Amino acid sequence: MKKSLSRGRIYLAVGSGGVAVAVILRLIACFSLRKPSGHFEGPLALVSGGILLITLLFLLTYGLGGKERQSRGTDAFSPYIYIPVGCYCAAILFCGVLLLSGSSFADAGRAARIIRCAAAVFLIVTAGYCVFTVAGTKRRSVIRGAFSLSGALGNLLLALYLFLNTTFAMNDPIKVSEEVAFLFAAIFFVTESRDALGRGHSRTQITVALIASALSLYASLPTLIYRLFAGEMISTDPLFPILLLVTGLLTGAKGCYLQTGERKKTVHPFVRNLTAAADEREYETALAAEEARSAAQSAESTDEAQEAAEEKPQATEEKEAPAGEREEEA
Repeated sequence: MKKSLSRGRIYLAVGSGGVAVAVILRLIACFSLRKPSGHFEGPLALVSGGILLITLLFLLTYGLGGKERQSRGTDAFSPYIYIPVGCYCAAILFCGVLLLSGSSFADAGRAARIIRCAAAVFLIVTAGYCVFTVAGTKRRSVIRGAFSLSGALGNLLLALYLFLNTTFAMNDPIKVSEEVAFLFAAIFFVTESRDALGRGHSRTQITVALIASALSLYASLPTLIYRLFAGEMISTDPLFPILLLVTGLLTGAKGCYLQTGERKKTVHPFVRNLTAAADEREYETALAAEEARSAAQSAESTDEAQEAAEEKPQATEEKEAPAGEREEEA
């Protein structure tokens, strides 16, 4: 177990380092972006893409190596999962409403608009997945599995929308990276659905989650940082980097949690709080009952003492009465 755990930590460390280097190089390349075509100048973008590809292949070996184990189901979560899930829920509700408004896709075709609206609806419905992830207490949940499939369809439709949107070139590097990130986000939600139905596998879940996180962060962080310092949005849509950023945080946290915390016997905090409250109430009830029994026993002892004190003078009088009668007879 220790050997397998240390192996998992090596994968997490190397994967995180590779993604960080790739993101930094892509950020530097963003400042040399050619405005007319959208392609990067110089070899720096190719180097960052190569490092990301090597990192993804390295993470993929985690799922291919070792014996596949069936997941026990995610019936327990840590606060490290609550925060990314809450951020993801807020982001999909906010972005879903804005995607439905259609304020930024006037140049897209009719089919792309319909697909985008459908994706927005599925993303809004995916908020149910966040609710059942945080508040759910069951190991297996068909409802959570259905909401997970809604997230898969939403991300898949966003990737299809980017593919059909002719506003940007087909080989635009920003567009391609976002398409691939949305596709792997959809695969992540498929594994979440299988896990909710009790058919998930640990290595597959961890591998897909880490790869989806790497692609989402690679596609979102450089764009957002460039927007912050350069004041220009180079993404295909201003909302997509936000969606991909929270998706990367969610998938990364889930992958790390499954790797480092799955073998530990944990209890859902909601269940733990209910159990603690029930135990405290039971203790108070037992203490009150014990005090009542003690008071009853004390009162009974007092009554017995009083009865004994009353019976003692009567016995004394009965003993004195025959003696008086004997004196009278004499």
